[in-house]
Amino acid sequence: MGDALHLRAIWRAYLPLFVVLGIYYLCAKQVLDRIEAPISFDLLTFVPGLILTLPPFLLLGLAAIYVRLFVLRSHCETRRETLARWFGQTPWAELLFLRIPLGAAFIFGVQRIYVALKPQIPELVPFSWDQAFIAWDRALFFGEDPWRLTHALLPGVDMMIFLDKIYVAWFFILFFAAFYAILQRLDSPLRMAFLLSFALTWGVGGNLIATMFSSAGPVYVERLFGDPVFKPMTDHFAAMNQIHEF
Repeated sequence: MGDALHLRAIWRAYLPLFVVLGIYYLCAKQVLDRIEAPISFDLLTFVPGLILTLPPFLLLGLAAIYVRLFVLRSHCETRRETLARWFGQTPWAELLFLRIPLGAAFIFGVQRIYVALKPQIPELVPFSWDQAFIAWDRALFFGEDPWRLTHALLPGVDMMIFLDKIYVAWFFILFFAAFYAILQRLDSPLRMAFLLSFALTWGVGGNLIATMFSSAGPVYVERLFGDPVFKPMTDHFAAMNQIHEF
């Protein structure tokens, strides 16, 4: 009886997440069907992708566990006492066979839908906001293109490589935080708030708002519209690439 109640509690803890995922999927399918673009969750493609997702999740889990045990631990305990308490109190079967796979399925599902929608933005709404964004950038930066200020403050190939690494680092931080949230108590409001925010950020911010304000971005403005406003920037990148291949 107790096990059945606990399984029901786990189901209730994950049900809102998969309801949001289902709504996201149905909205995406409705949109993509209009332009005859595919989106598939058949088991032959979804399960292998999910299996490939699990190893990095487990590595992130080790990092999250380290933070929970040794960075946020009580200073009244030694590390050995903290480890012994953690090993004794952790419901390993539940964690490994239910919570981690369900959490990975939710996060992988969100990413799968996002990736299906993102390339279709110009098919849904043609790129039209680049000039407005250029004007807004200049208004915010006193009439100057922001990239000029960035390159003046951080010149050289080494700084460009550093910025490139920083740009990529958010991906690992985000998924570390997502896994950390999955490890929290099932009844934690912060856990639910974070994971729902995770899905809404990708769906609303990454798909809906990006489609409403459809734009190609600085690198593609000249290729698509013939506007050379960012040519000095792309020439600068090309020159740097001759020195150090990115």
